[in-house]
Amino acid sequence: MIPPEDTIAAIATPPGAGGIGIVRISGPSALSIALRLAQTQDGHPLRELPPRRVRRGLVCGSEDGQPIDQVLWLYLPLPGSYTGEDTVEIQAHGGPVSLGEILAAVLAAGARLAEPGEFTKRAFLNGRMDLTAAEAVAGLINATSQAARRIALHQLRGGLADRIANLRAALIHAKAELEAAIDFPEEEDVAPFDGAGLALSIQEISTDISALIAGAASRRPLVEGVRCVIAGRSNVGKSSLLNRLLGLERAIVHHLPGTTRDTIEDSLQLEGILVRIIDTAGLRSEAGEVELAGIERTRAEVAAADLVLLILDQSQPLTVEDRTILAGLDRQRTILVLNKSDLAASWNPAVLGLEWAAVPAAVVSAKYNIGMDGLSAVIRNAVVARAETAEPAALMINMRHLIALQRTLEAVNRCRGALLNALPPEIAASDMQVALSSLGEITGETTPDEVLDVIFSSFCIGK
Repeated sequence: MIPPEDTIAAIATPPGAGGIGIVRISGPSALSIALRLAQTQDGHPLRELPPRRVRRGLVCGSEDGQPIDQVLWLYLPLPGSYTGEDTVEIQAHGGPVSLGEILAAVLAAGARLAEPGEFTKRAFLNGRMDLTAAEAVAGLINATSQAARRIALHQLRGGLADRIANLRAALIHAKAELEAAIDFPEEEDVAPFDGAGLALSIQEISTDISALIAGAASRRPLVEGVRCVIAGRSNVGKSSLLNRLLGLERAIVHHLPGTTRDTIEDSLQLEGILVRIIDTAGLRSEAGEVELAGIERTRAEVAAADLVLLILDQSQPLTVEDRTILAGLDRQRTILVLNKSDLAASWNPAVLGLEWAAVPAAVVSAKYNIGMDGLSAVIRNAVVARAETAEPAALMINMRHLIALQRTLEAVNRCRGALLNALPPEIAASDMQVALSSLGEITGETTPDEVLDVIFSSFCIGK
């Protein structure tokens, strides 16, 4: 891949008014364009912009020379800039009109408007970062919780790239042994090929890749948010509970069953982790056609949930519907919420059986806001326990990485199988090359251009 030779520009700060707005210019003509537009405070042309030093002045139109704004100029020469190219940042007042005029002047002076993510794409093409770090930039920008921010920062600093580099080094070493067996099959000064020993080494590589894949599921909630679904039969207080957890009247509360016919989602932060709270339609057998559609969505949400808050009405005897719901839940992902504690209890949690004794539980009255601190603590403990399980690895493995890792694992296992079955080393070497190529897609060493286009197109313009 050859880095582009044109010069790009864009507004690098979010839309809308703000105290500061930045127009970024990157490419071989960045400095000359900047000097064409830069003036001193008293209106004289700026003759130079010292590298890596801020210069106060004016920015003017490229055609009429009229001042647009009072700005700070910052010139970052290659290769030490973000993009690895000559870069100039114009730090202006953050009004959209002013920034728009500055950008128009820069484009008229010879730059073109940057595509989404093009600054980061150039950083990748110029070797300033690998593809996992480039994706981590988007992760930092889009982080919705402290946990997601920490994981994205760890990846930006090379966390995933280091793991991939170690795997790649092990694969290259194994491939070198295979190539030696192919090129020098009967040389006296070359040690005899030990296929069984190499298969054992490859098994260790396979184990490491499998662990990386297995860890992806536990880390996903930290990046995307923990999906916490409120479930239960109709009229047990699900919508009231949602409103109490969020601290606002988000859902309609009514004594008639079937009020909630679709999922309602909102979010909150617990210990720096995003928790997506989802209220669902009540599960009951007697429901109309529209309500049945909502119930199907409820079942889908429960199946995909990281945590399920099962609401049970402790003021009424357990129903057949309650027991049916209990039987279909994964206890490892469930928190019991015994609601309506303001009323006399008609049953004891012991009737649920020993298998539910260890499941976290809280007794509340959502209507009167009783016991909500205790429930929040139970939810917090469950969320933090997930974070503590996943946080040590702190790797942000997205679907693209996962697919590439799975292809790598399949090729590695085929290679090991060929060695254990004493097949010709050429077969094992071919599979090893597939593994190396698949692994290289993660960091960008063997990633097709069209995949790069898709990755960077998801960025905002100016990054």
